[in-house]
Amino acid sequence: YQRRVHGVGKYLKYVLLVKPQKKWLLPLLTTIIYMFCGLYFNCLMQVYAQDRSKEFLNLPDNLHVLPDLGYDILPHIQNGKWADVWVVGLIGITIFRFMLLRGLRSVLFRRWLFCLGSLFMLRGVCIVVTMLPNPYQNCQTTVTLVDVWKQALDILTGRKVTCADVLYSGHTVNLTLVGLVWHTYSHQTPLVDWDPLARFCCGVDMVSNRDGSLQRCTTAKIITWAFVVTGYFLIVSTHFHYSIDVLFGLLLSVFFWKSYHYYIKTVHLRNDPLGKLIWWFEQASPDVGNLFTSESPPSASENYSLYDSQL
Repeated sequence: YQRRVHGVGKYLKYVLLVKPQKKWLLPLLTTIIYMFCGLYFNCLMQVYAQDRSKEFLNLPDNLHVLPDLGYDILPHIQNGKWADVWVVGLIGITIFRFMLLRGLRSVLFRRWLFCLGSLFMLRGVCIVVTMLPNPYQNCQTTVTLVDVWKQALDILTGRKVTCADVLYSGHTVNLTLVGLVWHTYSHQTPLVDWDPLARFCCGVDMVSNRDGSLQRCTTAKIITWAFVVTGYFLIVSTHFHYSIDVLFGLLLSVFFWKSYHYYIKTVHLRNDPLGKLIWWFEQASPDVGNLFTSESPPSASENYSLYDSQL
């Protein structure tokens, strides 16, 4: 046993401290732990929100489901499992597709998981700050405040569900991040060297500019966003969430994703705790590695000099 522990410790030291090409490993493991903490915190808040939802029993019958424009427009789909299947399916396809992404694979998953953990941590706050009556009338739960930590773990692993975590939609967060992953990275290392839409509309094969940002729409992105938007409609049609839950989940996901990707391109001009953390996360990222020319973030005086030189 001691020999095995010693061997594992020696391997970790070799990977994390010696091999320079493994600089991505520790930030990725840290992000996975952070994502788990964010999801677990959200599940703890779901247990608390479920207990508080007993107050809704005192509402008049006509207020058990709030008026919603999406419910008025879209047909009501009785089977709420469609939303779950749609989200899980798109996540699975996205993971499989981007496991084939050489060079940026660990970078992509680290940024995806970081945004996911942060958004679900924020969701844990939102679902208890202002609660809305559950619109999904077929939802049944056995969650109570007894043994809260275990119940939160059961929710995280899918063995139990809650019915009071309404604003904002976690399904929408997952769908939107999937769409943003494809939108941001699918054209950087495409599976094939041609794109039907690009050839049809623009007469070119590849659709990206030199820094990898979006230049034109691609077939893969249009198909992905079509599936994502269909998922939004499914969430509302099944009455899994109110329309406002979907809208808030969409806007917050796009804002956080865009803000993070803007931040990593300007972090070399910052010298604050968040900047140092992002610097450590991204210093081995091949798509922004040219911005990280030193082993540590610049000092405040170096920032001013660098800023003046760019004016």
